[in-house]
Amino acid sequence: MLEAIERLLDNRLPQEWLAGFEPSPESEIDPDRAPRRRGRGADKRKMKAKLKIHANRGKKR
Repeated sequence: MLEAIERLLDNRLPQEWLAGFEPSPESEIDPDRAPRRRGRGADKRKMKAKLKIHANRGKKR
């Protein structure tokens, strides 16, 4: 989410670490376990809803 805000502002925000909340130097992100982007589920739901709205278009009742 921070990356999206930085893209919107077209500027990098300075990183600050509060005492007691510093990242642990040994907890590197393993590329195999890195979080992945969500799938296209929301896009699929929107498209299905749109198709249902227009499913009866042009049909006589």
